[in-house]
Amino acid sequence: MGQGHGMMHGRAGAHEGMGGGHHGMHGMRGGAHEGMGPLAGPGLLRALNLTEAQRDQVFALMHKQAPSMREQGKTLRNARQELATLSMSAQFDDTRAKTLSDTIAATVSAMALNRARTAQEVYQLLTPEQRKQADELRSRREQRRAMGGHRMGPPA
Repeated sequence: MGQGHGMMHGRAGAHEGMGGGHHGMHGMRGGAHEGMGPLAGPGLLRALNLTEAQRDQVFALMHKQAPSMREQGKTLRNARQELATLSMSAQFDDTRAKTLSDTIAATVSAMALNRARTAQEVYQLLTPEQRKQADELRSRREQRRAMGGHRMGPPA
Protein backbone atom coordinates (compact mmCIF):
# COMPACT_ATOMS: atom_id res chain seq x y z
CA MET A 1 0.00 0.00 0.00
CA GLY A 2 1.81 3.12 -1.13
CA GLN A 3 -0.75 5.45 0.42
CA GLY A 4 0.70 8.79 1.29
CA HIS A 5 4.07 7.70 -0.01
CA GLY A 6 4.28 10.48 -2.60
CA MET A 7 4.45 13.14 0.10
CA MET A 8 7.32 11.42 1.83
CA HIS A 9 9.44 11.40 -1.28
CA GLY A 10 8.16 14.40 -3.23
CA ARG A 11 6.42 12.41 -5.94
CA ALA A 12 2.96 12.85 -7.40
CA GLY A 13 1.93 15.72 -5.15
CA ALA A 14 -0.48 16.05 -2.29
CA HIS A 15 -3.35 14.11 -3.78
CA GLU A 16 -1.60 10.76 -3.79
CA GLY A 17 -2.55 8.25 -1.26
CA MET A 18 -5.95 8.26 0.39
CA GLY A 19 -8.44 6.67 -1.94
CA GLY A 20 -6.67 3.39 -2.49
CA GLY A 21 -5.88 2.40 -6.03
CA HIS A 22 -3.77 4.35 -8.48
CA HIS A 23 -5.92 7.46 -8.49
CA GLY A 24 -4.87 8.37 -4.98
CA MET A 25 -7.14 10.35 -2.78
CA HIS A 26 -9.59 11.35 -5.47
CA GLY A 27 -9.91 7.87 -6.97
CA MET A 28 -13.27 7.22 -5.35
CA ARG A 29 -14.91 10.41 -6.61
CA GLY A 30 -13.50 10.89 -10.04
CA GLY A 31 -12.80 14.57 -9.34
CA ALA A 32 -9.30 15.92 -9.53
CA HIS A 33 -7.35 17.64 -6.79
CA GLU A 34 -10.06 17.61 -4.16
CA GLY A 35 -8.25 15.14 -1.95
CA MET A 36 -7.45 17.51 0.87
CA GLY A 37 -9.48 20.58 0.19
CA PRO A 38 -7.27 23.67 0.32
CA LEU A 39 -4.10 21.58 0.38
CA ALA A 40 -4.96 19.53 -2.67
CA GLY A 41 -3.39 19.92 -6.05
CA PRO A 42 -0.34 18.77 -7.86
CA GLY A 43 2.71 19.35 -5.75
CA LEU A 44 1.25 21.90 -3.33
CA LEU A 45 2.76 20.31 -0.23
CA ARG A 46 5.97 19.69 -2.12
CA ALA A 47 6.10 23.39 -3.04
CA LEU A 48 6.00 24.26 0.66
CA ASN A 49 9.35 22.58 1.33
CA LEU A 50 8.17 20.63 4.35
CA THR A 51 10.75 19.60 6.90
CA GLU A 52 11.46 15.91 7.40
CA ALA A 53 9.47 16.03 10.65
CA GLN A 54 6.50 17.65 8.88
CA ARG A 55 6.63 15.04 6.10
CA ASP A 56 6.62 12.29 8.73
CA GLN A 57 3.60 13.88 10.42
CA VAL A 58 1.72 14.23 7.12
CA PHE A 59 2.53 10.62 6.29
CA ALA A 60 1.14 9.51 9.66
CA LEU A 61 -2.04 11.57 9.21
CA MET A 62 -2.65 10.12 5.76
CA HIS A 63 -2.18 6.58 6.96
CA LYS A 64 -4.34 7.14 10.05
CA GLN A 65 -7.38 7.95 7.96
CA ALA A 66 -6.69 5.68 4.97
CA PRO A 67 -8.60 2.61 6.28
CA SER A 68 -11.72 4.70 6.84
CA MET A 69 -11.50 6.26 3.38
CA ARG A 70 -10.96 2.84 1.83
CA GLU A 71 -14.05 1.41 3.53
CA GLN A 72 -16.12 4.43 2.58
CA GLY A 73 -14.88 4.07 -0.99
CA LYS A 74 -16.01 0.45 -1.09
CA THR A 75 -19.42 1.42 0.28
CA LEU A 76 -19.73 4.17 -2.32
CA ARG A 77 -18.67 1.95 -5.21
CA ASN A 78 -21.03 -0.85 -4.19
CA ALA A 79 -24.03 1.45 -3.72
CA ARG A 80 -23.41 3.17 -7.06
CA GLN A 81 -23.07 -0.18 -8.83
CA GLU A 82 -26.21 -1.57 -7.22
CA LEU A 83 -28.17 1.58 -8.09
CA ALA A 84 -26.96 1.43 -11.69
CA THR A 85 -27.99 -2.22 -11.92
CA LEU A 86 -31.33 -1.51 -10.30
CA SER A 87 -32.03 1.38 -12.67
CA MET A 88 -31.70 -0.94 -15.66
CA SER A 89 -33.73 -3.73 -14.09
CA ALA A 90 -37.22 -4.86 -15.03
CA GLN A 91 -37.86 -5.13 -11.28
CA PHE A 92 -37.13 -1.50 -10.32
CA ASP A 93 -37.78 -0.90 -6.63
CA ASP A 94 -38.21 2.78 -5.78
CA THR A 95 -37.71 2.18 -2.04
CA ARG A 96 -34.43 0.35 -2.63
CA ALA A 97 -33.30 3.06 -5.08
CA LYS A 98 -34.01 5.71 -2.42
CA THR A 99 -32.04 3.75 0.18
CA LEU A 100 -29.08 3.40 -2.19
CA SER A 101 -29.25 7.10 -3.10
CA ASP A 102 -29.25 8.01 0.59
CA THR A 103 -26.26 5.71 1.18
CA ILE A 104 -24.37 7.37 -1.67
CA ALA A 105 -25.12 10.87 -0.38
CA ALA A 106 -24.16 10.02 3.21
CA THR A 107 -20.94 8.33 2.12
CA VAL A 108 -19.88 11.20 -0.14
CA SER A 109 -20.60 13.59 2.72
CA ALA A 110 -18.55 11.52 5.20
CA MET A 111 -15.64 11.34 2.77
CA ALA A 112 -15.71 15.10 2.19
CA LEU A 113 -15.73 15.72 5.93
CA ASN A 114 -12.85 13.27 6.41
CA ARG A 115 -10.81 15.05 3.71
CA ALA A 116 -11.55 18.46 5.24
CA ARG A 117 -10.52 17.30 8.72
CA THR A 118 -7.31 15.79 7.40
CA ALA A 119 -6.53 18.96 5.44
CA GLN A 120 -7.05 21.00 8.61
CA GLU A 121 -4.70 18.72 10.54
CA VAL A 122 -2.06 19.09 7.84
CA TYR A 123 -2.59 22.86 7.67
CA GLN A 124 -2.01 23.07 11.42
CA LEU A 125 1.38 21.39 10.95
CA LEU A 126 2.56 24.21 8.71
CA THR A 127 4.58 27.18 9.88
CA PRO A 128 2.97 30.62 9.51
CA GLU A 129 5.15 31.25 6.43
CA GLN A 130 4.14 27.91 4.88
CA ARG A 131 0.47 28.68 5.56
CA LYS A 132 0.81 32.04 3.84
CA GLN A 133 2.50 30.37 0.87
CA ALA A 134 -0.18 27.63 0.77
CA ASP A 135 -2.92 30.26 0.80
CA GLU A 136 -1.25 32.13 -2.08
CA LEU A 137 -0.81 28.94 -4.12
CA ARG A 138 -4.42 27.94 -3.51
CA SER A 139 -5.62 31.41 -4.49
CA ARG A 140 -3.67 31.27 -7.76
CA ARG A 141 -5.03 27.81 -8.50
CA GLU A 142 -8.59 29.02 -7.89
CA GLN A 143 -8.03 32.00 -10.20
CA ARG A 144 -6.78 29.66 -12.94
CA ARG A 145 -9.74 27.37 -12.43
CA ALA A 146 -12.13 30.34 -12.65
CA MET A 147 -10.53 31.29 -15.98
CA GLY A 148 -11.04 27.83 -17.41
CA GLY A 149 -7.73 26.37 -16.30
CA HIS A 150 -5.50 28.78 -18.19
CA ARG A 151 -2.45 30.12 -16.45
CA MET A 152 -2.41 33.81 -15.76
CA GLY A 153 1.34 34.26 -15.93
CA PRO A 154 4.57 32.48 -15.38
CA PRO A 155 4.46 29.51 -13.00
CA ALA A 156 5.37 30.26 -9.39
